[in-house]
Amino acid sequence: MHWRLDPSKLPPGLFVPDTMTGNLRVQVPAFANIADDTVGRRARGAGGSDVALIHERHDGSLAMSTYIELDNLKVSARAPAARVRMAHYRCAAS
Repeated sequence: MHWRLDPSKLPPGLFVPDTMTGNLRVQVPAFANIADDTVGRRARGAGGSDVALIHERHDGSLAMSTYIELDNLKVSARAPAARVRMAHYRCAAS
């Protein structure tokens, strides 16, 4: 199935023509935070406790994660990365 978008009905600046294919592509800002703009926004909204992801565990059982749970993973993942960067800088300086 192919979708055709009418560029006149789209918000200005959201899509730009791809010079190689002629198709429209989404223009993503250089410092966009896709995780916060999608999962984070939903987690903070009315649908935060909705199921966002269903996955199969190693034992074959199914697990479900809500938008809030996924957003909490995003936040907790920042701390170890920061510690690794700090350890790297300390090692480089000594």
